[in-house]
Formats: sequence, C-alpha cells, structure tokens
Amino acid sequence: MPAAPVTTLCGLQEYLANLYELDLACRVEDFLISDEQLARRLEGETYRHTTEKLLIRETPEELACSLYVDAGVLARLDAGTPFTELNLAQLEDLWTALEGVSHFMYLAWNARHDRGVRGVELELQAEVDKYVLTAHLAAAQGSTGLPDIHALLFEHTLLQPGLSGELVQRYLDASRSAAVYCRSLSRRYSVLPDSGLVRELRRFYRLDHPAKLRFIDQH
Repeated sequence: MPAAPVTTLCGLQEYLANLYELDLACRVEDFLISDEQLARRLEGETYRHTTEKLLIRETPEELACSLYVDAGVLARLDAGTPFTELNLAQLEDLWTALEGVSHFMYLAWNARHDRGVRGVELELQAEVDKYVLTAHLAAAQGSTGLPDIHALLFEHTLLQPGLSGELVQRYLDASRSAAVYCRSLSRRYSVLPDSGLVRELRRFYRLDHPAKLRFIDQH
C-alpha cells in the first residue's frame, strides 16, 4: 500500500478516464510508490533525482511498471483543494502528479492495444493533458489569480539540470508540439465540456506519434 495520500491521484485518473473515454482496469494507486530510495533501487544506476518518474521494466513476456511520485507532492495536494480552488501555488505539484498519472495511463492504454510507445509520445500527451485540465479547472472555478496558462506551461518551464542531450531534445520536441497544438485548441474551441473539443481530444489520444504530429501541422 502507498505510504502517502493518493486522493488527488485517483481524481486525476478519473478525470482523464472520463475525458478520453478510457476503460482501464488498472488503478494508479496500485502501482504507486512514494519512497525515493525504493525508486532508486528499482531503476538502478540510471536513476536521477526527481519528484515524479514512471519506472518501466519490459521483457518479451510482460511489461511491468511503477509510478514514483514524491510523498511531499502527494501530501501537499491532498491537503489542498486543487479541484475546487486551484491557485498558482498548487500548480507545480498538480502538474507533477498529473504528468505521472498521464504517463501511467497512456502506457497502459497503448499496452492494452498492443502498441509500443516512445518517451516523446508520453511527454507530448502529458503536456496536452496538463494544459486541458488546468484550463478546464480555471474556467470552471472562475479563477482570476492564474496567469496565462499557455505561457506558464510552455514559456516559463525550466528543464532539470543534468539531463542528457537526448532527454533535453525529447522534452523540447514534446513541449514545442504541445504548445502549437494547445494554442490551436484555445483558438478553435471554448473550454471543456465543449463537445467538439472532447471529440477531437479523444481522437488525438488514439493516434500514434507520427499521426499526432501530422494532425498538429494540419491545425
């Protein structure tokens, strides 16, 4: 059992499952760890300090994964009220948790449909998820204390020091593509629950990565 509260993570999984019409039997809390030392042991020599990480071990017979989210992040989120009173101070923790849940669900959905997934695909979908959820919450709550969400998410995010060149390029590519797509969404649709937006997001979710990039270019 996880050592930290998981209420917010469960809420994030429920939100994404409803938004994308996903029927996943696995629950994120059953794969969650919040002990960094355990995460370090599971990943081994390649481990780097972070507040969120999807740990994956794949063999020809099975795909195993665990989701590490820092215990402090979970505790602060569950002590706050991001689903009813989102504020700027909660955004970093909310995005950290949502990124982990998004990665977990996208990996699980693709595995269920016998599709492989690359790291850049996980990052692109997570960035879209962060934008859509935050814009939805801000609109639903009438939040006036949040700055421009698109700018905050895509223009003011700093990468963690010490990343390899490959990881830096992965994050930059995913962020650029997501920024273009989310700007297009904001131009073409109102916030959720706009039915046209929901239909498009569900279609986009199910595209493979090359098709996602083509879709972005067309819109």
